[in-house]
Amino acid sequence: MKSIGVEEPAAEALVGEKQQRIYYIDWLRMVAIVGVFLIHSGNMFDMLYKPISSTRQASGVVSSMSAIDGFVSGGMYFLNFLPQWGMSLFFLLSGAGTWFALRHRTSCQFINERLLRLLIPLIVGIIIIAPFQAYFEALSNSLYSGNLWQFYPYFLGHVHPVLSPQWPGAVTHHLWFLVDLFVFSLVTLPACLYLKRTAGHQFIELLVHMCERPGGLLVLFLPIALIQMALHASFPGYQNWSDVCCWLMFYLYGYIIFSNPRFGEAIKRQGKLALWLGISGFLAVVALWGAGLLGPWTSTPDYSVGCLLFQALASWNTWCWLIVILYVGNKYFNFENGLLNYGGVASFPFYLLHFPVVVVAAYFVMPWHLNIIAAFVCIIVLAFLGTLTLTDLLFMRLSGTRMVFGSKVCVQVVRQGIASLLVLTEKRRKIHREVPWRRRTRVLTGTLI
Repeated sequence: MKSIGVEEPAAEALVGEKQQRIYYIDWLRMVAIVGVFLIHSGNMFDMLYKPISSTRQASGVVSSMSAIDGFVSGGMYFLNFLPQWGMSLFFLLSGAGTWFALRHRTSCQFINERLLRLLIPLIVGIIIIAPFQAYFEALSNSLYSGNLWQFYPYFLGHVHPVLSPQWPGAVTHHLWFLVDLFVFSLVTLPACLYLKRTAGHQFIELLVHMCERPGGLLVLFLPIALIQMALHASFPGYQNWSDVCCWLMFYLYGYIIFSNPRFGEAIKRQGKLALWLGISGFLAVVALWGAGLLGPWTSTPDYSVGCLLFQALASWNTWCWLIVILYVGNKYFNFENGLLNYGGVASFPFYLLHFPVVVVAAYFVMPWHLNIIAAFVCIIVLAFLGTLTLTDLLFMRLSGTRMVFGSKVCVQVVRQGIASLLVLTEKRRKIHREVPWRRRTRVLTGTLI
């Protein structure tokens, strides 16, 4: 299984004495990245480019097509609910990658690899990607009028550290995922190591025994619902503490589910049930939206009975659809082909590069005064082709940039280089201990050659 650059690229589940490669994890991750790409493209009509959008609405360019654009606007509204399961899927798959990584790595090796494959891309992204994206956002909203080079002091001057899980997203934009994933990797490492021991295996056996019962998997939505009901009203907003705690749970769920193949069998048996329940939950959300209740509960959540029940419904909906996604992936996408081989390597740099490209595409498309459908399609096409081209040119064809994007190949090269340096150092120490001092210069010269 080739990952987006941060997970174990050769995921193999032990089934009896055979090793079964799990390809559908990569397929699901690629689909999730495409979903994030579409969400960010839709955000151009909501969070970004407000002056342009307001001008277009005032001039009648958008409102003149009320029937079509009203439908599309509703679609954009529901597009914002995709992160409920989209990012949850990302963290669940990341937890699965942690399970595969820790099977043949020590805790120190695991931390070292996460440093190389998460923090290096994050640092480079903060230096290059985040200011570039923020520059075009500022231009589009008439907040800045200088050039890109002059924008760097302006950008750094507006960076004010705040003790909040939302702060990385405000500074790094979509790269906050790397921050959260790195923190999750460190915070959950003791629990993951515990689950590999005998006591941990016993806990997993109890859990899988419960999940094997009809509908037993669905019970796992309860911790998510309790977290949202307890925290969402106090910490509203995307990427706040309620979201972070839920994503942490999904990360652990991914680790646990892929640690025992019996969970996979339970998903196969309960996938269709989860599908019908997920459809029912989605229709319930549509009904709440039609009744005008969804807006207040999402924009200004509180601890009222109705809002708490909605948080439980949203958690239920998210977990049902995650089960469905795992079911579909396991049944229909557990295979390898050329697209998977390419996408498994290119998906991580595609994720890193896509958002600034979307912003630039929207910066040029929005002033064309197209209707929403045409503008959305143009942004998607231009941004996708641009991101794919940059990914292929900068990452797939230039080995020097692969280190920046956390390529496993380069991580292995660095690890081998460090190991070779340690071997050479040990050899030099041995020479100093065993070889007379008159021969050391000649021997050391031959060693270095």
